[in-house]
Amino acid sequence: VLGMFSLLFLQIATDFLVSDGATMKPVDYRDLMTHYGSVGLTMATLYQSTTGGIDWFRPYELVAASGPFGAISFLFFIAFFNFAVFNVLTGIFVENAMKWSKTDHDSMLSEQRQKESTDAKGLKHLLQKHGRRDTTITWDDFEKLTQSESVLLYLASIGLEVHNTKTFFKLLVSTSGEEELDIDTFVTGCMRMKGPASSIDLMACSYEITLINKRQKRMDEFLQSLPPKAVPSKFG
Repeated sequence: VLGMFSLLFLQIATDFLVSDGATMKPVDYRDLMTHYGSVGLTMATLYQSTTGGIDWFRPYELVAASGPFGAISFLFFIAFFNFAVFNVLTGIFVENAMKWSKTDHDSMLSEQRQKESTDAKGLKHLLQKHGRRDTTITWDDFEKLTQSESVLLYLASIGLEVHNTKTFFKLLVSTSGEEELDIDTFVTGCMRMKGPASSIDLMACSYEITLINKRQKRMDEFLQSLPPKAVPSKFG
C-alpha cells in the first residue's frame, strides 16, 4: 500500500515540477525535493505522515499545489492508512495474541492433568511400598499408614494436609457407604481432596450434612412406623 501511494505522489510531484517548476519559490522547490525527490523519500514522507514522525500538513500542501487531484489523493491516503491499514494490523496482532494465550491455557491444563496423573501413580506406588498388596484398604490399614512420617510428608507434598486421619478416612468412605475402599477408589478420592485445608474442611462439612440427612431419614422412618396414637399431636 505504501509503495503504491509513493509511486502515485512521486508522479504527481514530477508532473508538477515539469509544468510549474520554473515558477516555484525556492523554499517550495527545496521542500518538494526533500519530501518527494525519490521513491524512498516519498515512502519515508508518507510513513512519517501517518505515524507522527512529521506534521502531514506540509507534504499535503506541496502536492495540493499541483491541483485538486493531488490534494484529494493525499487526504484519501491519510484516511485510508489510519482507519483501514492500522485497524487491520491491530486486528492481526490481537488475534495472534489471543491464539498464543489460548495455547498457553491449553498447555497449563495439560500440565495440570499430567501432574495429577503422576501424583496418583506415586500415591498408589507408596501404598504398595508400605505393604498394601491387597485390593482394598480399611481404617486400620490407613491408620497404620499415617503413622509413617514418610507417608504424611508425601501426602503433604501433593497438597493433602491430613490433620485428622479418622475424619479424612470417613470422608473417603462416605460416598461408597462401605467400611473399606479398593485402592483405585482410595487414590481417586485422595486426588479429589487435594488443595488447601479449606477444601478438606468443605468436604468435612458436606460429610456432616450427609450424616444429619441420614439420621433425619431414619427418624422419619421410625415415626412413620409407630401407631398413630403413639405419635403426640401438636394440638394436644
